[in-house]
Amino acid sequence: MLQLTPNTRNTSKLLLWYFIILIFLPTNYALSSEQFPKEFKNTTYGSIVHFERVPNALFYIGEVDKNDSFKFRKALRNHNIEIVVLGGPGGSVWEGLQIAGIISDNRLVTYIPKDFACFSACSFMFFGGSSTRLAEGDLGVHQFYSNSTIGDMSQTQCTISEIIGFLNEFNTPSFVFEKMFSESEMYFFSDSEKAKINTISISDSKYQSKFQDIDNLILTIARKIDEEQKADEDLANIEKDNEIKQEKKTKSSLSKQGHDSLRSAYVLAIKQKIERNWRQPQEAGKMPDCEVRVLQGPGGIILDVSFGRCAGGFVNLSKVD
Repeated sequence: MLQLTPNTRNTSKLLLWYFIILIFLPTNYALSSEQFPKEFKNTTYGSIVHFERVPNALFYIGEVDKNDSFKFRKALRNHNIEIVVLGGPGGSVWEGLQIAGIISDNRLVTYIPKDFACFSACSFMFFGGSSTRLAEGDLGVHQFYSNSTIGDMSQTQCTISEIIGFLNEFNTPSFVFEKMFSESEMYFFSDSEKAKINTISISDSKYQSKFQDIDNLILTIARKIDEEQKADEDLANIEKDNEIKQEKKTKSSLSKQGHDSLRSAYVLAIKQKIERNWRQPQEAGKMPDCEVRVLQGPGGIILDVSFGRCAGGFVNLSKVD
């Protein structure tokens, strides 16, 4: 299978689409309606999303994968689409070319919003908007690679021929070919180069309000994501504080229990010591109750002894060691 993916994911900007993928998508980039905030009602077709808030646009914000062209056609059948919003890391060459052809045949507008990025196979789809394409965000190209048998030159030549054929059909500027077939690393077109690639502007009277609706939706989703993340962080901090408080309370309780247990053991040891050494008078039927107050210093040194109530009076007190 032929793939177009970046050799490096490092770019100079933090891309909004990348955060959306990190937050909402599993590792295979498959989308589902539940992965977006509830108020943003949507329908998903693999990596393709349709939001009710912008009914005439499709968002392609994932990897170009097998059978995506069929999913794209299904989305077009289900919705009245004018604009395809692009932001993805590339993927299958053939699927990218197929979708680019569909975009061209249906005369759809392709749009890369500011802070989005479309590179590798995604760029084919962008160029498919031959008469109406606009890249405000990053647009990148580089050489494709094949994981088929090494030395299969016929497939490679066929692929290059198809890419050139499609891009020529899309009226792609010649300097794009130079970058696409000579750069092993990702090449991002400069603003001046994008000005030559774009066929409409952000202020185009026919599409300006629609571009604005798309940008507003992106910004609203980004803010909602930020709010939810902050709420999750606040909740996590509260739970952490509660855990710390509970841990301190537990330690304090264990410490008190340990202190009480040690004190009880010490009192019992003294009691047993006294009982073993008490010289009970022969005439006493049972061991009398006598109150003896002992003041101890460090190391158990006896500092003072005083007597309180004692059954039998002086006779029994005189037997105290």
